[in-house]
Amino acid sequence: MFDLSTDWADTLNLLAHELRSPASVIGGYARLLAQDRLPAEDRQRALGKIGEAAGTVAAIGRQAESLAHWLTPEARGPATPVALLTLLDQAIARTSSPVRPAIDAALADEAAIDCLDADALAAAIGAVIDDVAASAPGEPLAAVVRAGASARLAVGPEARLDDLRAATPEPDPDLLRDTRGLRLALAVALSVVAAHGGLIWRIGGPRRAIGISLPWAGPSRVETRIV
Repeated sequence: MFDLSTDWADTLNLLAHELRSPASVIGGYARLLAQDRLPAEDRQRALGKIGEAAGTVAAIGRQAESLAHWLTPEARGPATPVALLTLLDQAIARTSSPVRPAIDAALADEAAIDCLDADALAAAIGAVIDDVAASAPGEPLAAVVRAGASARLAVGPEARLDDLRAATPEPDPDLLRDTRGLRLALAVALSVVAAHGGLIWRIGGPRRAIGISLPWAGPSRVETRIV
C-alpha cells in the first residue's frame, strides 16, 4: 500500500520521476550553450526551452510544498462549510478540459463539505479532472455528483456515464503507481482529500475514470441525502 504519510521512499521516487524530464532539458541545453555547439539561430530557442523547464521545476516545487503542508496535520486550520456544487464550479473553472456536470436530483444546492481550505479542495478536484483529461485528450468528460451517505463525485468520459453513476468508494492503494496519471498533482489531491476525511479511487473499466468521496458537513445532510 502506498501511504504518502509514511512511505517516504515512494514519495521521493515520485518527486524524482517528475523532476527528471525538466532537469534533463535544462542540463542538455545548458551543456550545448556552454560548449558553443548551437548555431546562433538556435540559441534563443534553447534559452526558451530552459526557461520553460525551469518553470516546470518551480511548479513541482510548489506542489511538493503543498504536499508537505497537507501531510502535516498541525498545519491545518479550522473547517468551514462550503457547498459541494460551489467547489465543483470552482474546480471546472480551473481546467480547460470540457466537463459536463451531471447532478443527482436528490442533492440540495446547499449540501456542504467541511473545508479546511476551499481553494485547495477545489484544486484537488480540478487535478482529478485534469488527470482524467490527460488520458483522453479532447474527449468530453462528465462529472457525476451523487447524494448518499457521503458526497460522491465521479469524473470520466461521457461514454462511461452509467459506470460513473454506479461507482462506489473503495480503497485504491496503487493509485499513485499508475503511470498513466499526473502522479504528483494527484498525490497532492490525494493528500488534500484525505485531510478532509475523503477518498480518491480509480473506477474500473477500459478508459480512465476517477472517483472522489467526501463526508458531508453535518449529520443532517447525511440523513436527508441517502438515495
